[in-house]
Amino acid sequence: MCGHQDDSSNVANDLNRNHGNFLALLKYRACGGNSILDDHFNSCAGNVINTSKTIQNELIMICSHLIRGLILEEVREA
Repeated sequence: MCGHQDDSSNVANDLNRNHGNFLALLKYRACGGNSILDDHFNSCAGNVINTSKTIQNELIMICSHLIRGLILEEVREA
């Protein structure tokens, strides 16, 4: 998910910068009506917005563990 300049701290207000895939998806969701995400971007200080590469990698790992667990469960039930 990492792209160009994914460490941006002000995704909501910096429209002219290439934020990379991950941050672009977050911005897309925030602009698409996800009010919780939009509020998070607009109210958090830049250093606590939780969009760094480290956080992205942690989210990827969490998702991979969840997906693997679901696949293993389906295989066991088959």
